[in-house]
Amino acid sequence: MPASYKIELAKSGRSGCKKCSEKIDKGLLRIGIATEGPGGYDLCKWHHIGCFALPRKLAMSVEEFVDDLLEDTSDDKEILPDRKDEIVTAIEEAGKKGAKGGKGKSSGDKYIDSLKDAYEGQNQPDEDDGKKKKNGKRKKRTGGDDEKEKPAKKAKTGGVSDKELEVYGEVHKMSADALKDILRWNRQILKGNKTAVMHKVIDGAVNGRIAPCGVCGGKLKIDETNFLKVTCNGRFDEDRQVRIPCTTTYNLDNVPRAEPWHMEEPSEEEVAFLDREEAEARGEEVEGAPVDENSDLGKLLKEGKDLELDFSSKEKTRATNKKVIEILQANGSLDLPEDEKKLRQDVGQILIAMKESSNDEILTKLAKEFGFTAKKAAKAQKAEAAISESCKVSANGPLLMAIKELSSLYFKEGNSNAGGTYNKVVGVLKDLDFEVTVKNAKGLGKGKTKVAGIGKKSAELFEEFLKTGTMEKLEEKRANAA
Repeated sequence: MPASYKIELAKSGRSGCKKCSEKIDKGLLRIGIATEGPGGYDLCKWHHIGCFALPRKLAMSVEEFVDDLLEDTSDDKEILPDRKDEIVTAIEEAGKKGAKGGKGKSSGDKYIDSLKDAYEGQNQPDEDDGKKKKNGKRKKRTGGDDEKEKPAKKAKTGGVSDKELEVYGEVHKMSADALKDILRWNRQILKGNKTAVMHKVIDGAVNGRIAPCGVCGGKLKIDETNFLKVTCNGRFDEDRQVRIPCTTTYNLDNVPRAEPWHMEEPSEEEVAFLDREEAEARGEEVEGAPVDENSDLGKLLKEGKDLELDFSSKEKTRATNKKVIEILQANGSLDLPEDEKKLRQDVGQILIAMKESSNDEILTKLAKEFGFTAKKAAKAQKAEAAISESCKVSANGPLLMAIKELSSLYFKEGNSNAGGTYNKVVGVLKDLDFEVTVKNAKGLGKGKTKVAGIGKKSAELFEEFLKTGTMEKLEEKRANAA
């Protein structure tokens, strides 16, 4: 049975590309070569579209291959012909790389090669020093006046900084496992061959740790095929036991950074600092972590230090609830619900659940539940900037952020189908090369102006958001989550 060829969006992030060996992230285009395996079932080898080179035995053009042999097996059958030009271009580029001699070098390989050349050039000894004849003996000097010493080879740094060369000199002889230890100490992703992990170590030592994603708090990953691109695949929400996907991307030169970078195993205090940093990026507090008395939380704990909690009767429980609310409102920095009834209910539920806990524990829980206004605003601003940076057209950032939040809220309530649908929409929005406006929004979901991956309902949400600044469905999900 001859091989068949199919294209679809990756249903998960588990399958690996047979060319580059990297995982194919969920939602990305992938091309499969299906053959009949033992027992009559199909075996399929998946490739990134940028890694798939057209087999010579087919004796046809890439365009003919896409038209005649490539089957669209996606659920909604909207990859072909809508994305034909993109697919043809990617396969043709993969073919050019193959024609130049197999698997081309990644930008990371080229970077490490440039460091190696510069480092060896900088440390090149005199060409006659230690030079031997073929029989193993050194060349005999005549001692004559005409003999001139050849100068040492001049170092060529090729735009590489002294700091990069210094770090390369320190790490280039380390094993991959030793390099991964350094990445582990700095909470970086370990995946990759020795070139990849060395690149990450040098980048971190020179520029600082790559901080958590500014949108979701997940770990950022340097793209293995394009080392100048950094992506986020989301994070696992421990409280809800669900993975929240994220499609935020950065350029390596403007990715969020953090200091310090640890070339040696960090101390307990330094580990605690890293724990706090990661928790804060997720919007969480670290249990047992020292609280700065001048921080918003520190001031709240101080104000509630002498609060007497009494749950011995219904009346005293209501009085305690009232006292706690008065402290929260007097503090003025918390993002409390405007609805007084909802505020009483939210505070009451936490007080009853934690009536055996200390004042500090209860107030810390309430602070986590409601959040501090300034901190939430700063985080939202940071997230919006990161989202806008990810978009081809930055003006689409606020809309993308709203759809992304809607996707996350669906995932958190356990509706992965709706969450996945809107996450795909996020990916399409991110790559649009024009601004979505009130005038063109609805047309993106139907008719001649329809964009693949955007349905009628999504287009209506776009229009609603651009007209009102929000979406009824988003507000509903926010209320349910609260």
